[in-house]
Amino acid sequence: RALSTEHEVVAAVRLPSAMSGNQFVIDDICSITGADLAGVECVIHAAGVAESGVPKEEMLRVNVKGAHFLAKACRDAGVRQLINLSSVKAAGEGSVGPESPDKPVTNYGQSKFLAEREFDAMLVGATTRITHLRFPIVYGARVNNNFQTLVKLSGSVLPLPFSSLRTQRSYCFLGNLVQLVQIALRTPTSDSIVYLADPESITLPRLLMEIARIRGKSLSLLPFPESLLMLVVRVLKPGYMNQLFGDSIV
Repeated sequence: RALSTEHEVVAAVRLPSAMSGNQFVIDDICSITGADLAGVECVIHAAGVAESGVPKEEMLRVNVKGAHFLAKACRDAGVRQLINLSSVKAAGEGSVGPESPDKPVTNYGQSKFLAEREFDAMLVGATTRITHLRFPIVYGARVNNNFQTLVKLSGSVLPLPFSSLRTQRSYCFLGNLVQLVQIALRTPTSDSIVYLADPESITLPRLLMEIARIRGKSLSLLPFPESLLMLVVRVLKPGYMNQLFGDSIV
């Protein structure tokens, strides 16, 4: 919607949507061809599989092979610019940035890293200029990832044992991501990888309190020994260990 104020936007979607404007259906990213992109100047690649419950093979097929076929389509159609919405997970876990080496850990992170490599390899010698945008969790209207879990927690009527947590994390507001895409369209960068995050990292207690305040909720946080909380999480929700107890600053 934001891009349509300055550009003629055509959306490639898996299913017909209520979004206004031009759109066409591609039920599998791996089936895209240069003919689908005829006359297109810039492609913004936002398709991908992120859910942890998806088999690794399917994640690699969609994210990596999908990148292969999309890059080939861009090359064949003479697309001028390709903006790939990647992830900080392509760099790895913990705190990352332009100076840190790429060490993806999760299946998702590895698939996004390999997708970047596939784009780069396929576009060598092509007229298409590629930029990979790496960002942490994006939040905004209709957010449906782990951030939605935080929104639900912020409405808890019971006290939550998180006030002692001091882990800092970076997030990315949807409006900031959209603005960076708009800037990239107007002023192309020579950097192939660009990191994006909100200016300030934030602790979990402060984030929960801020969300509760905005929602008009009254949330109570209690101190709880971090070592004991780590033990409980390690037993019940080991996948949340890094999110709760490890800094992740972009």
